[in-house]
Amino acid sequence: MATAVVHSLWLQDHDPAFVDPHSGQKLRGSALVDFRRHLVAAEVGNAGADLRVTWSDQKHSQYPAHWLYEYTAESARRRRPWIYGAAQRPQLWTARDLEKGGAPSVAAEAVLHDDRTLWQLLQHVHDYGLCFVRGVPTDDVDASARIAERIGPIQDTFYGRMWDVRSIPNAYNIAYTSGDLELHQDLE
Repeated sequence: MATAVVHSLWLQDHDPAFVDPHSGQKLRGSALVDFRRHLVAAEVGNAGADLRVTWSDQKHSQYPAHWLYEYTAESARRRRPWIYGAAQRPQLWTARDLEKGGAPSVAAEAVLHDDRTLWQLLQHVHDYGLCFVRGVPTDDVDASARIAERIGPIQDTFYGRMWDVRSIPNAYNIAYTSGDLELHQDLE
């Protein structure tokens, strides 16, 4: 039997109840995880096939054991030792840190032409989970594409390769409204 250690915030963020069964996409952004909610009970059920969790709000979640094993940090370390070997641990930050000017950032023009700056961007994403790219032209969608291609291939979605998001009346999709669009990834 395998053993895995997972944080209760990670469990909340990956609750199968908030995943669309057809597309596999998350229905709730990670930023909406309730930090005040905590785990009050956990038990292995279904002859070891799943983990059943009770939360402080008396709601329940159920996680398949095979899925937990596949997506835990320990499993990821075993599958990708070149990434997780002696790598630096991620740096935790708060909104206050970012307000004080502590947000990692790089200049767009430098990312396009300087490998050291590209490496710095990638290192920031690895260490902090984000990096702001300053000076990207707002009137040129291709400028964003050129920066993205320095990082890796652009994945086509059902919206196309790249597009300009704008607010339109009676939008058929939240992406075309002025409402908040949580962190996400559009898939084909």
